[in-house]
Amino acid sequence: MHKGLRDKIFFSAPGEWSIHECTECESAFLDPRPTQETMHLAYQNYYTHEQSERLPPDQLSGLRRIKRILANGYKNWRFGTNLQPTSLLGVPVAYLMPTNRAILNRQFRHLPRLATAGRLLDVGFGDGSFLENAKSVGWDVTGVDPDIETVANARARGLNAVQGDLDSLVGAENKFDVITMCHVIEHVHDPVAALRACHRLLKRGGLLWIETPNIKSLGHSKFKENWRGLEPPRHLALFNETSLRGALLQAGFGGIKRLPQPSPCEGIYTLSQRIKDGRDPRIDAPISMKLRVDIGVAKFIEWLRPSRREFIALVSTNNGGHFLQQQLDSFRTQTRLPDELVVCDDGSNDDTIEIVDRFAKDSLFAVRLYRNPENLGHERNFSKAIELCTGDVIFLSDQDDVWFPSKLAAVEEVFNRDELVSLVINDTDITDAHLHPTGRSLFGQTKAAGVIGDKGKSLTLGCATAFRSQLRSLIAPVPALDYGHDSWIHDFAHLMDVRHVLDLKLQFYRRHGNNVSNWAFNGAARATMRNVIQPSLGQDLRAAYEKRITTLDVMSTRLASLGSDAYSKLGARRSYGDVLSEIQHARQALSRRKRMFEHGWWSRKVLALTMWVSRDYRYFLGWKSLAKDLWR
Repeated sequence: MHKGLRDKIFFSAPGEWSIHECTECESAFLDPRPTQETMHLAYQNYYTHEQSERLPPDQLSGLRRIKRILANGYKNWRFGTNLQPTSLLGVPVAYLMPTNRAILNRQFRHLPRLATAGRLLDVGFGDGSFLENAKSVGWDVTGVDPDIETVANARARGLNAVQGDLDSLVGAENKFDVITMCHVIEHVHDPVAALRACHRLLKRGGLLWIETPNIKSLGHSKFKENWRGLEPPRHLALFNETSLRGALLQAGFGGIKRLPQPSPCEGIYTLSQRIKDGRDPRIDAPISMKLRVDIGVAKFIEWLRPSRREFIALVSTNNGGHFLQQQLDSFRTQTRLPDELVVCDDGSNDDTIEIVDRFAKDSLFAVRLYRNPENLGHERNFSKAIELCTGDVIFLSDQDDVWFPSKLAAVEEVFNRDELVSLVINDTDITDAHLHPTGRSLFGQTKAAGVIGDKGKSLTLGCATAFRSQLRSLIAPVPALDYGHDSWIHDFAHLMDVRHVLDLKLQFYRRHGNNVSNWAFNGAARATMRNVIQPSLGQDLRAAYEKRITTLDVMSTRLASLGSDAYSKLGARRSYGDVLSEIQHARQALSRRKRMFEHGWWSRKVLALTMWVSRDYRYFLGWKSLAKDLWR
């Protein structure tokens, strides 16, 4: 990838290095690597030996003082600080200015606001400013760093600092609620081993926050060997987002969530340009107009394609065993107990099996646990569980949600009241990883984004779904189409007109960064149409439409295999012929919209208007989809 690299940033390490790209994961690694014994020589002039201080508020005036007051107001509300002077106006201002809010959230590394005391470990804590921030809002903080001078500076500021690496924390297994690694993973000799050590040190359900340079960034593509993020010989391994996710999975963390972050483009591009020009990047110099334009373009592209950002920022948790116990306990407290619980374990590597076995020993209802001999994947595993159920009504459940005591009784009442209802979906209270309500709900967020659809068509959340077992003759087995078992079931029920949307919050819907589903409206922020439109802006959606067409073809084949006589016994409100006809109409609409990407600007407008006249947009988002196609 690059040869003949020198230390052009801190000028503390003589020699030359190369950076090679892994042909499998496309990460990059330094060659030759400094040894563990000589690594400290590269850090003699490192920036963490310098202390950074902020001006006190009484030394600020004008706009700078107003900004500090508003920032204090937001941080006091979001993280529980007690910064002065302050104003609650900082909260709405922060939400009106998402870039500024991202900067403030990053200062505290997106920490959850504490309800009870929590323990935090910062690996490679630098100047200790983040440890001080976390400590100020009640966290019991510890920092670990191999550099003697860095540790000494932190201890002088009253911080609990350990000199060494993660293995130095003897006896600290399962101790921490949060571990953060800010621009650290690229410095370690064995990144996966370091992540595994973090996994051991975290409590069940604990969070790992990580940020690191992105080898697939726009800046690296532009500046190549002069990119600031390379930093030989201190950066030993450089990830892209996909490879970092893979390393986290390999270490046992499960799923991962990308975090919103302020763009560092201006700083990275400026420093990279100085390196390219042969200057000391630490000495200020004027920024050319061309570079300012490049920075502006890069920020826009980052907004469209977050995988090309300069830094990767992710948060992940342990596997779901920690959450499973809480969910099982919520089954036990139902006012109407379930008749049976069917659990299909798809190769978990946490303590799921032990938790289910313990629960089964004193359960008042039957618990049947099945362990798959090989990994089936999400869709096929749910399909297997559905086919193993013996009751009249089947409730789907994920292992990280918590049901309210009235859930089973409330849904059962709907089925008993109307025999033509074959599927019920209920509303959910969205929470963070610690079950703190965000003030948002599934139905509320979907309505706010304007995408709820006819009769709540877009509401397809599996963990909030229950259906009559007679539907299995049509939906089972769930095909492995990477379409989603819940969408597959709801699509059939919607076509048959047998769904009931129950506008009651009957469970907590926990969003923690490790969920299998990747829902667009997570968190406390109010959903908007932008959440729906932004991911597909500038994208060629032909592959997505083709997948949907394939799904419709499989649905049509499944109906044909079932036959009209068997279909008539399912209690559908719509006839067999009407359902088949509707599938064909939807297929035609998808085919037409897919062709949108094969035409020029004028032809696309004509095709869009033709689709509107033909009512094809009822299979999408109505006039919103029309407007999007006219804008393309």
